[in-house]
Amino acid sequence: MDKSYNQQNTPNCICCSVSNCIHNCDKKCSATEVHVGPKSACCTAETGCETFQSK
Repeated sequence: MDKSYNQQNTPNCICCSVSNCIHNCDKKCSATEVHVGPKSACCTAETGCETFQSK
């Protein structure tokens, strides 16, 4: 399932605690799309934000 979150259509409700990501704006994600993966993950510890970009 591939979901994208567009700030123009959906309120920004994705919380982010990664302070060194360029998309972190006051602990909210400002990315126009958020991708979480990998597809092969079987538990929370194996997932991650693939949209992350270092400052």
